[in-house]
Parts: sequence; structure tokens; C-alpha cells
Amino acid sequence: MLAAVSNKNLVGPGGALDLFLDGLNSANITHALVVALDEQTGTWLGRRGTAFYERRLVSRTGSTDNHATSGLKFKVLMDFLSVGCSVLLSDVDVIWLTDPFLGSLYRDSDVEGMSDGWDELTAYGHHHGSGAYRVHARNSGMFFLQSTVQGLAMVTRLARRMETEGVWDQSAWNQEQFHPSLGAMTAVGVSARVMNYLCFENSKLYFRFLRHDAQLRQGFRPVSMHVNYHPEKQPRMRDLYNYYVLGSEGSPQDLTGIWKWNGGEGSALNTECRAINTKATPDASNAIVKRLLGPAGAGSKLDWGGCAHCVELAPDGALKTPWGSGRWGATSTIHFPDVAFAAFFNTVHLLRIAPNGSFVSTRCSDGEGLRGALVSAT
Repeated sequence: MLAAVSNKNLVGPGGALDLFLDGLNSANITHALVVALDEQTGTWLGRRGTAFYERRLVSRTGSTDNHATSGLKFKVLMDFLSVGCSVLLSDVDVIWLTDPFLGSLYRDSDVEGMSDGWDELTAYGHHHGSGAYRVHARNSGMFFLQSTVQGLAMVTRLARRMETEGVWDQSAWNQEQFHPSLGAMTAVGVSARVMNYLCFENSKLYFRFLRHDAQLRQGFRPVSMHVNYHPEKQPRMRDLYNYYVLGSEGSPQDLTGIWKWNGGEGSALNTECRAINTKATPDASNAIVKRLLGPAGAGSKLDWGGCAHCVELAPDGALKTPWGSGRWGATSTIHFPDVAFAAFFNTVHLLRIAPNGSFVSTRCSDGEGLRGALVSAT
């Protein structure tokens, strides 16, 4: 059984849990369910027609954030293993692309876990320095547990630690597999295997390396994509789903789709936008500036998305919006030459303006766009 644990923070159309379930359906993974930690999640899952059961649990601190919720999974896993059900545990920030039960699991160990490594050395371990063996963390959000006495004993210890210690679940997960001297233990007590890092991929491997390898990107379909390294989980999940399931790659020239993102945190465009001098007064000789200042050079108003006449551009570069004041001007970046910019609310937007005055604004932080229009000169 593939199982995920979720609370009400992740439910809703287009949310992370929705994308997770879309991936399961597209991969035709039928042996799957969601464990709902609260009534709201169970109600939403029931309306969606998703297999689930409700297990109301509260974290040690009462928090419902990602880390606190993640720590509750070991209590849930005890339910499965104690009745003889082996379980593939998955975080919700995973896009499933292939049924993992059709030959992707070895099933020869108590624990078979995903690695946070990004190549053979970091994923499977290597000798480092004077006889030491170095291995990157096993991810606590993706692993297969056999229903064995040893596996049940480990998750029982982990569930107790989550209830009594202020420890991060991933730290505890790795300690229980690799630290035989932890507490009163004299051996870890479980056999473990690393999942194939190219089949069960993490987002560092994908966004920093694999997407730039055309052969692997186009000719190989992983089992799953776990957006564990990056904070922009939901939008990255959406772009991965669009690529692998819907066939929409986007454009590296326009920084759309899977090309929208940095290998690290943030969007690729945001790196370019940091070089823009948002404090300079607009150059009145620039063609874009002239157009936005109007014939009298007094400035303009813009329709911004669905907000009519709500953005005001002053000749000195001041910008007024319902969301706060800012600055505007003209600029060029590598992928956005000869555009206007509007900077407000700690975000820079790049405006590609058409001859008829309409424009498409692209937000530097995540590449999201909206449409608007040059309305009038004041």
C-alpha cells in the first residue's frame, strides 16, 4: 500500500494534496490511500472520491506545520505494520509518474528509502578521508517498510521519540538506521537499502542536473519526483506534472515551465532581476519610458490584472498601487530585453508591452504572469 499523511493545510483545488492525487491517478496507482489527520481533510478527500481513513493525531507541540505533521507518520505506520501490511510512505510534495509496485522496489530489506543524494557517490555512500564512510541523509518523506518485526520495532521507537523529544523526524529517522550506539541500543536492528536515486528522484537532482541532460530528460521517466529541496513546492510540482503528464515543457528562452526555476531556491528570472537598479529615475529618452510617460510626459495609469486604472506611474519613477508604493522604469535582462519593470511589495515585475498597449507582466520571484493594459496618460 502507498500511503500519505495530510492535514487541512494542504487541501483544496490546485493545492499540494490535489496535485499529489492527480499524479497517483495519472500513474494508475490503485493501491494508495491518504491518512487524514483531521475531519476537514477527511471530508475533502471523501468529496474528491479518494480512498482515506481518518486518524486524528496532534503533534507534540500542537503545531500543524509541515515538520510537525511529518513527525506523526510513524504513529500511522504502526497501524499498517502491526496488521501485516507493508507500506510505501510518501510525503504529499511528490509527483508520482509510474506505479512503484511494478518492479521498482527490491523488497529484500526491512527499510528501502529514498536518498537526498544526487549521484552515485552521494546517494549510495563513499569512502571519505581516513577510512570513514560518508553517506547523505535518507529522506524521511519517502520509504518502503516491510511488515517485519524489525520494521515495526523501529517505527514504534520513532513514534515514541516524536511524542517525547524535540527532534526533527528526518534526523531521528537516520539515527535509527545508522547509529547503533543511540541511547541503549547496541545495534540498529533493521536491514536497509537505498532506492535507485534516478527512479525515486529528489528535486536537487532534477533541477540542478537532470533537466539539463536532454537524453535523460526526454528519454527516461522516473517513478517519482519529490520536491523536497525547494520551498516553492506547489508551483514546482505543477510544472513537473505539466511536463511529465501533460507534455508541456515550457521554454528555456522564455523561462517558463520546468525552465522557470533555479537549481537552488527561487526562479531563474529572479537571479536576473536582482541586477536591476530599481532606484534610478526613468530615462526620458528611452522609448519605453516615453510611451509610459505619455505625450505630455506626465505619466500613465495601467489596468493591472482585474484591477482597472489602479497602477499609477509618475515621471520621477514613483509607482502607486493598491498593494503599496514602489518604483518603475525600463530595463533589459538576458531573457527579457527592452521591457518595463514595476517594483512593489518586495517584488519586481517585468512588463512586455505590445503595440496596442496591452502587456504581459512576469513576476520575477516565480515566473507567474498576468495581463494588463496601458490605459491613459495623466
